[in-house]
Amino acid sequence: MNLANFSMYQTIKPLFAVVIASVLLAGCKNEEDEAQNAPTMPTIEFKGAVDKVYAGKWQTPDKKLVLTLEETGAASMIGKISSPGGEKDVNTKMEWKIDGKNLLFLNEDGTKSAYGIKIKGSTLELSTAKTTSVYNKM
Repeated sequence: MNLANFSMYQTIKPLFAVVIASVLLAGCKNEEDEAQNAPTMPTIEFKGAVDKVYAGKWQTPDKKLVLTLEETGAASMIGKISSPGGEKDVNTKMEWKIDGKNLLFLNEDGTKSAYGIKIKGSTLELSTAKTTSVYNKM
């Protein structure tokens, strides 16, 4: 190694050590802090009551999906839904309640979902932040 290369090596060596140390320290995570700062999904409480105004069989305009809301609080959704992978068969049993302006579902597996609900004559609208689905009374 000549003198010029040795001098450059001596200059770069401490800088390289600082870069490696910075990378290693930046990669260290405090799992407790991470858990506290993680985004959370809002909890849906399955509360409210069955409202007979909404009870009945409802069908999408394309007739591919039927939503049944029974006066007993039982519900089902049978038919086909569109998904990014194409159409999927649906045959789901659940419970339903109305809480204010929301339709709440409790699925057999314990998952809960909430939809904004509006009824206009024989049309039912269910909405989320991203979509609105329309059903016609059968």
